[in-house]
Amino acid sequence: MTSFIGLLKKDLKISLPFFYKTLVIIAVSLIVGSGFSGYYGKIDTLTVISIVLVIIQMLCLPTAVFQSLTIEGKTQLWLHNPISSLKLLLSKIVANSIYHLILTLLTTALAGILLLFSDNISPFFDFKDLLSMAVAISWVGLYISFWVIFYWAVYYSLASYPRIKSVRWLVLIIIWGIWNTAGDLINKLTFIKTLKKLGTIHVGNGFQIESNSVSFQAGFEATEISLFTIAGYLCTVIILFIISSWLLDNKVEV
Repeated sequence: MTSFIGLLKKDLKISLPFFYKTLVIIAVSLIVGSGFSGYYGKIDTLTVISIVLVIIQMLCLPTAVFQSLTIEGKTQLWLHNPISSLKLLLSKIVANSIYHLILTLLTTALAGILLLFSDNISPFFDFKDLLSMAVAISWVGLYISFWVIFYWAVYYSLASYPRIKSVRWLVLIIIWGIWNTAGDLINKLTFIKTLKKLGTIHVGNGFQIESNSVSFQAGFEATEISLFTIAGYLCTVIILFIISSWLLDNKVEV
């Protein structure tokens, strides 16, 4: 436990500059939004910008994790680190999730306050919808972060093979294509569709993402969450994390 706390403190320090940069971007965005709102005499513009800032947090978490991995990789210290790779990677997830939580709470609170004064938006999108969106975004961001770790580990592990070192990016694209194609085929199976209908949770208006190998859509609409789908995502995260840890145990050289 002591070793993990030490790792966590180190990763919090590594990710602190990115946290500050994100705060600056949020501040600048709000200032610009205030300027537009003042010019047009309506607060709706600032409210929309604040909601967009909440949505952007979905990408901030995986970006922060990737930056932390890149900085760590330059030092090469983990090649001789006796600490379990599970702890090394988990520490990065936890550290960046802490910053992500702070940023999400901040942007959600700001957006929630502005919604109180936006009569043209609040009838269609209230604080309950905003909170639902923020929670969904946090989970999606965390899910993407595990994929970032996996792709990072695979990319640098392939450096050990000179013949494919120059086309490692192509291997990642192939993996992405195979995964999405397999997911599409599995989701079309009748018994999978039946399982998805079991244990569904109605969450009202929320942030919904639909994707397949050829399209991507995101928006706010009434949606249901299948417990079977959640279990599938959890299994995916566990598998990705185990494979990434195994690659790191085999001393990924950057």
